[in-house]
Amino acid sequence: MPNHQLPSSGTPLLEQGRADLHVHSLHSDGHDAMAIICQTAMAAGLSVIAITDHDRLDGALEAQTLVAANGWPLEIVVGEEIGTQSGHLLGLFLSEVVPAGLSLNQSLQLIAQQGGLAVAAHPLVPHPKSISARAIERSLAEGFNLTALESHNPTPGARLRRGQIQRLAFRHRLALTGGSDAHSANLIGRAQTRFAGQSALELRAALETATTSSEGSDQNLLGLAPIMLRFLQDLGDQNELLRSRQLPAALRAVNARRRRS
Repeated sequence: MPNHQLPSSGTPLLEQGRADLHVHSLHSDGHDAMAIICQTAMAAGLSVIAITDHDRLDGALEAQTLVAANGWPLEIVVGEEIGTQSGHLLGLFLSEVVPAGLSLNQSLQLIAQQGGLAVAAHPLVPHPKSISARAIERSLAEGFNLTALESHNPTPGARLRRGQIQRLAFRHRLALTGGSDAHSANLIGRAQTRFAGQSALELRAALETATTSSEGSDQNLLGLAPIMLRFLQDLGDQNELLRSRQLPAALRAVNARRRRS
């Protein structure tokens, strides 16, 4: 049985590695190149980062090559932020892209088939990009493997749901992770995953045994501006979709009433 830990850990901090498991780059909707991302991560005292661009792996693979070529004291986890039908899911330790638009269970299955680990990104937030508690518990009940919940993500919605996320993780013996969701390099490390050791392999072992902990600082208003803009755009897109679906139904109802009159 995993020894699940909430954000306070009994392991001395000097023995713990620090990882940021949710970082975006120029390869998707981030703003910075890999060299800047890696240098910023090292300056922040991180030993591992996961590059989790949307629906692609090439940026993470580039980062691995760059780190190896320069001999930098940093390890890169190849990851992806996957847009499932239920919300966003982080796939870690991947070798192949998981396509967007699949069901949550299909995405979890494809991650597991390639030996990856699945983390629910900014979960439980009432937003179309966040996986709900109901969806998480349904997938777990059906035997699909979700490794962790991202309990520290600096966005406002994630902050408000943090206690609920931690309780859900504890109930199902899931690991807790911290990820900055950084789209600009200066935000890398704002949320972190703590684990025993320093390497990506040790991080993986901690995730699989639910012995990680998470911590982080919440965004100030200036840092939140691009995130809130994306949030409002997403809601606008969702409302437009609802209107496009509702309009034909409304027209059919009007025509039906006209035929009856």
